[in-house]
Amino acid sequence: MDAKTFNGDRPIQSQNEDLFGFATLAERIAASLTSQAANKGFVFGLEGKWGSGKSSLLALTLARLREMNPAKVAAIEFRPWLIGDRDQLLTALFDDFAKAIAELQSARGETGEATKRAAGDVVEQVRSFARHLGPIGKLAGVAGLFVPGASAAGDMLEKIAAAASEQTDGPSLVAQKDRLASALLDLDCRIVVAIDDVDRLEPGEVAELLRLVRSVADFPNVSYLLCYDGLTLAHAIESGTGVSSGTAYLEKIVQTEVAVPRPEGSVANF
Repeated sequence: MDAKTFNGDRPIQSQNEDLFGFATLAERIAASLTSQAANKGFVFGLEGKWGSGKSSLLALTLARLREMNPAKVAAIEFRPWLIGDRDQLLTALFDDFAKAIAELQSARGETGEATKRAAGDVVEQVRSFARHLGPIGKLAGVAGLFVPGASAAGDMLEKIAAAASEQTDGPSLVAQKDRLASALLDLDCRIVVAIDDVDRLEPGEVAELLRLVRSVADFPNVSYLLCYDGLTLAHAIESGTGVSSGTAYLEKIVQTEVAVPRPEGSVANF
């Protein structure tokens, strides 16, 4: 029997299992995620119907990212559907950021005190920002600050910071975010956050995740790879946020979108 057999819905994990020729596209996606302008975040959408091979294409893309220089590129697989609430979502993502930064520093093999101090400073800023976001997530929920369309308008973070100003001492949330953004830019490494099955989340969870990507965790040198069925996700956005067009809402968040190619078709250009 031929060693190349189908395995139901299980995503493939290596190019050796790639029966549909996704490897070339995966390489191009990985290059796109790591070559965008470094001074701002980047969100890449991988769109396709359930069963079209999104998870397999994602796995091949992650494999390619992990073949890159580990001192310059770190890949995170973030699984929001395993997380219970907004505060845990924030904490989990920023914990992953901190681990990725530590791994990048370790891969560099740099042991100088100045280098350790610089990397440690970024990790501490990540954790400090997350600590402030945690209780503010609860505050924002009670105060009704996560209003439909707020993230698309770009004012959600400022509203949360204003609400938090009476709750914490020290720099404002916006000031902390600016400081962290500057530190990540100086670190001169790429962090890619891959999130599969975004469309399988509950509508409220979809709204929280997209707001997180768009307004809270949009940092320099950080790219997001979101995988979803466009139509299903648009409906979830409409239900979770109250906006009239989930497609238009998503277009404000995703800078580049590529559809999973049909096996018999050619790889789309982007």
